[in-house]
Amino acid sequence: MLNRTRSGATCPVFLGLMFTAVSATGADETKPAPAKPIPPRIVLLQPLALEAGGTGSITMRGLNLTNATRVEIGGADGAVSSEIKERGGVAVPEGMDTNKVGDHRLVVSTRARESADVSRILFTVVTPDGISSPHPLVVFPKGQLIAEIEPNNGFRQSQEIRSGQTVLGTIDSPTDVDVFTFRAEAGATLRAEIQADRLGSSLDSSLTLYSELGQIVAVNDDGAGAGRDSILTWKFKQGGRHFLAVSGVTEKGGPLHTYLLTVTIER
Repeated sequence: MLNRTRSGATCPVFLGLMFTAVSATGADETKPAPAKPIPPRIVLLQPLALEAGGTGSITMRGLNLTNATRVEIGGADGAVSSEIKERGGVAVPEGMDTNKVGDHRLVVSTRARESADVSRILFTVVTPDGISSPHPLVVFPKGQLIAEIEPNNGFRQSQEIRSGQTVLGTIDSPTDVDVFTFRAEAGATLRAEIQADRLGSSLDSSLTLYSELGQIVAVNDDGAGAGRDSILTWKFKQGGRHFLAVSGVTEKGGPLHTYLLTVTIER
């Protein structure tokens, strides 16, 4: 009930108090809520793999990484160590989605003991705003991991690969095709597997097996249960030299289109 003077007029002092109270209440109601902290996210590790006994730098691409306080490694049982060396922004390639390739990077020095008995470890980034989901890095026994050697774009320039080896390669351009060669006996079974999409690479791979005469024997785009990664199996009716080609099905390429190709040939 409003206070009135004896003449019936509303008290101006009371009206002023009411206006102040209403204004303060309205200000509280429109005050924006504080922004939620955004945790870090790793989208890609380069290179995709590490060899036991090896030491080197791994570049993490992702989002909200630059205020990282530490990097944790799971599944290594102390056999792999890592330390942050560099941090900062990184360019997003033209036509690519920032959420898929990241605009921040962390460079960490990493060392895996030669006795490390692990096939995959998980990197996690810790920041004041949260903790990232674990991101995998493949670990191979010493001597199993080999580098792709360019030029290897055709049969005449094909790179030799042996059963049990894994190639660390890159589809550098939309027209790049990496060709590898091996010998197999009649009755042997080939299994060729790409790891790329499952590790955060932008590559959507395809595998093509050719005979010694250059005829297409088998093709695989997406392997069962492997996302966009290719898995090709084939039992040879005839022995001899064969060729295996890695390419991208989306006609895209670049430094983020990396892959691991593992070849096994068994009787």
